[in-house]
Parts: sequence; structure tokens; C-alpha cells
Amino acid sequence: MGRKKKSNWKQWLDGIDQIKIERVEPPKEDRRLYTCYLNGSLCGTGPVEYVTELFRDYVETRGMYGQDEATFTIIAKEGVRVDDRKDNR
Repeated sequence: MGRKKKSNWKQWLDGIDQIKIERVEPPKEDRRLYTCYLNGSLCGTGPVEYVTELFRDYVETRGMYGQDEATFTIIAKEGVRVDDRKDNR
């Protein structure tokens, strides 16, 4: 019978001190306000979840109301956060 294969564990363990573990912070929640325009007309303003819901409702749920084309323009409101709104909807 042949010799047993040598384990590389010792080499691996000796090199483990050289491994650098970088702590990665999870992305912060996006609390910006967005304004959504559909074909140039105001469609709604709110957090990213709401604007995504507007888009999905129009495209998936409503089938684009039978239209072949739609133009969505989404604008982030700089410096404004969801928590900054007075009505806090």
C-alpha cells in the first residue's frame, strides 16, 4: 500500500494569522424621498418602497392600461428624508 497523503492543515493553520477579516457594514436603509413622474405627469412622492409600488402597480397589476409605452422619471429629493416630512405618511 502507498503512503498516506500528508495533511496541509499545519500549513493552513500557520498561515491563518495572515488572513485579514474586514468588517462590512450592512447598507443603511434608504430614507430619501423620491418623486415619480409618469409620461411627464406627477405620479407620486414617497420612499423608495412606495415609488416601486407605483411602478409595479402600473406595469404588472394594471397591464400599463393597454399602452405599449410608458416613460417613468424618478427624481431623488436631495437633502430630504422620509422622517423630515411633517405628515410622516
